[in-house]
Amino acid sequence: PAVYPWVGRLTPEMLRELAPDLLSRHVYLCGPAPYMEAVSEMLAGLGLPAEQLHQESFGLPAATSSTAPVAASSDHFWLTLKKSGKKVKILPGQTLLAALEGAGETMMAACRAGVCGACRCTTEGEIERQSVMTLSPQDLESGVALACSCTARGDVCVDY
Repeated sequence: PAVYPWVGRLTPEMLRELAPDLLSRHVYLCGPAPYMEAVSEMLAGLGLPAEQLHQESFGLPAATSSTAPVAASSDHFWLTLKKSGKKVKILPGQTLLAALEGAGETMMAACRAGVCGACRCTTEGEIERQSVMTLSPQDLESGVALACSCTARGDVCVDY
């Protein structure tokens, strides 16, 4: 096997030597958010087409103003469990999964970033999805969401 003399952060020069055919490859990127941002910018600068870059994250993206609740004056919404009728407080920006777990409810969840689909549930009410990676267009039309990466924009009913 080849031995490379590099030490330190990844550079465009390293990438060019390691993968001279980089622009014809698919690149899979995972790591801390600042690292992923720096490397994705580097790859774009080298000319890698965006559709050839695949990123994996183990956390939700930072909240933006688009995730602000519809009723900005409300300090919480109600999350109703369809099967039991139990009502759980959910804070603006809090995921459905976090609200359920905070109330002592158990829901299967693995990645917590909307990648694996384990926390799939059906919702009624206004929600915002941060990930739809494992959902089909039919799922989206029927209110299916990923509880780990979904926030409430009002009162929501959930079934899982």
